[in-house]
Amino acid sequence: MIAFTGAGVSTAAGIPDFRSGVNTSLETGAGAWVLRASTPDVRKANAARRVATTTVKAVPTSTHMSLVKLHGNGKGPLKALVSQNTDGLHRRSGMPPEALAELHGNSNLERCVDCGWEIMRDFKTRNSKTAKSAKEHRTGRICKACGGDLHDTIINFGESLPDRDLSMANDQAAQADLCLALGSSLSVSPANHVPQQVGCKQGGRLVIVNLMRTPLDGHADLVIHAKCDTVMELLMEELAIDIPTFKLQRKFEIGATSLRPAVQPAAEGEDEGEGEADANGNNVGSLRIWVRGLSPCASGSGDDVPFQFIRRLVVLEAGSGVSVGATGRTSSAKGVLGGWTAVSGTKHTQPKRKGGVPRPYSEVLKDALGDDNFANVEVTLAHPSNTDTSAIPVRVKLHFFGNYVRKD
Repeated sequence: MIAFTGAGVSTAAGIPDFRSGVNTSLETGAGAWVLRASTPDVRKANAARRVATTTVKAVPTSTHMSLVKLHGNGKGPLKALVSQNTDGLHRRSGMPPEALAELHGNSNLERCVDCGWEIMRDFKTRNSKTAKSAKEHRTGRICKACGGDLHDTIINFGESLPDRDLSMANDQAAQADLCLALGSSLSVSPANHVPQQVGCKQGGRLVIVNLMRTPLDGHADLVIHAKCDTVMELLMEELAIDIPTFKLQRKFEIGATSLRPAVQPAAEGEDEGEGEADANGNNVGSLRIWVRGLSPCASGSGDDVPFQFIRRLVVLEAGSGVSVGATGRTSSAKGVLGGWTAVSGTKHTQPKRKGGVPRPYSEVLKDALGDDNFANVEVTLAHPSNTDTSAIPVRVKLHFFGNYVRKD
């Protein structure tokens, strides 16, 4: 058994499809191509009633998660998933990349043109600055494996489908005795040849679930005009299989690096010690507190690919006790934490309560995420009277980018 999906499986996630009419029952409203051909008044009326989100904020639906369960890491009845969607929800849902053929690409995925290394992002990978025309795909970022150029994977009209995905789709269709086509108009060639191949061969069965009629209805053994989530939820209930809940998983590393305090100037011919000294020449102990996110979807490269989904690192406490102010004491020294002070140039929070103490923080600007700048988020503290940085307790607070928000 294979599954073939189109834009209709993602409308429940808040992503509009392409062909639904202006009177559609979908909350996402009329399809993108229908609106493009409509009058300004129609577009305005549609915008007033539609409930939609973007592909980078959407989360997998019941249909996406049902397909993951039916695949069961290769042990279930679903052997492969072929999709026309570019929203990245199938990968995000947990469907293994080796079981997924994305015929029209993935707006969140970029791939090295030299070695094939690829990585999923939490932002659209297409870069209009480096890819000025539809058939240019260089993102401006560099492969972490071989140093080659990374390209977005979107397939535009007039471009050939990716060899690996198309070959896999055709091979799986040749072996399948059942194709479950979900949420697709089945009118785009050559992608629609995949379900057609199963429906037309001897012993093959084609089941179509779509609100509108399709050109392949005549080849189908069963056609259901309903929403994909409705059908899949009923199917899973009939099979007595629970639909897993989507859980966003993120991996990150956090640590603190102690820097040796400054020493007296070295004699001629000797190396100077590391560290800093204050304005009076006193030795200063330094502590660098850092955090970095790791990509959850990198393939062929392990799980240690830097991926900055962490927006802000705030240092709440440092030193043997609690931070100044936590026990009712206050200090006029900005950002003092148990004697530790952030180095010059560090930003500090603005306390909302009277007597609160500003905390040092570091953050990543969201509009900078399109660049390949995935360095650690870090804060450096200094302590003039503490030169022993071997064991210093630290408490921090992390803020994450709110990419995935389901509106129930």
